[in-house]
Amino acid sequence: MAPGGSIIALAVMLQSITGQLMGPPEAHSHFASRQGDLILLAQHLGTLHRLAQVCPQTREGDLYRERMKQVIEGESPPRFTREAMIGAFNRGFRNASAEYYSCSRRAQQRLKNESFDALNVTERLYAPLRLRGQ
Repeated sequence: MAPGGSIIALAVMLQSITGQLMGPPEAHSHFASRQGDLILLAQHLGTLHRLAQVCPQTREGDLYRERMKQVIEGESPPRFTREAMIGAFNRGFRNASAEYYSCSRRAQQRLKNESFDALNVTERLYAPLRLRGQ
């Protein structure tokens, strides 16, 4: 299964689990979507962690691993989501490790693309909080 497909499957599973809870259906949908985005962000961070090792731009070492820890700490996700996030981070790292051995142009481009994709997911996660602050 493609990485994106497995994340969607996890989000659907989360939605079915949350469907057993009380509350409006749109709240369940939002919850499942948010949990799916957290898992997707974790996978991007794992990929970025490996690519930053291959193509060190700075001397920040474990920047993306630390960001992952901060996301988990700040979000305090349910156990299932937390475990899925850790698995996604590790999967992103392993997949990038198998594909990129040196800092080639392709690796540098992937680093840029992953950074952009992670930023888009972060913006989606942050959007509801931004609306509340207005």
